[in-house]
Amino acid sequence: MAGSRAVALWVAAAAAILLASACGQRPSPEEVALASGIRGAQTAELNLEVVPSGYNGPGSSADVIQPVLDRVQTELATYYVGALLARKVTQYQDAIRGMAKAGAGGRMGGVRALDLKDVQVSGETAKVRAEVTVWFKTAQVWDQSVTSRPEATNIIDLDLHLVKDGGSWKIDQELSQFAPGGGP
Repeated sequence: MAGSRAVALWVAAAAAILLASACGQRPSPEEVALASGIRGAQTAELNLEVVPSGYNGPGSSADVIQPVLDRVQTELATYYVGALLARKVTQYQDAIRGMAKAGAGGRMGGVRALDLKDVQVSGETAKVRAEVTVWFKTAQVWDQSVTSRPEATNIIDLDLHLVKDGGSWKIDQELSQFAPGGGP
């Protein structure tokens, strides 16, 4: 009796797995590419503000900070275009200069989860509503190790417009806000 019950449970579990696989939809290649671009953009932004090697606190020479400032344009251009790219470059370069002047520490992080809520692709453009959960660690002062800091998370609602640029999806319009209960 116990053996037939185990077999019945195994068959039921196998049937449930097959049914779930058949009913579930796999993301399209465009959705995968869009998600990859969004995940990359969020990760890049979280990792721009790092303390450069050779940084010795407030008053460090500009040549130590300049490579970090130069990297901002390169990193963000992988994921953003147009006026949004220009705005973000200025925003992050100003933030890095301010951190260096104040002797603040860096930040590192990544994307823990990305949920595409609505995806509409039309030719070379796409509109995406998504919820992204990011993790990050922030050092308060320049000589504090970022990796030893406690981890925090935020959940962000994104409304994005993306365009195909050189075969990759890049964000050209962005509205973001903390999801209810997901921010500081």
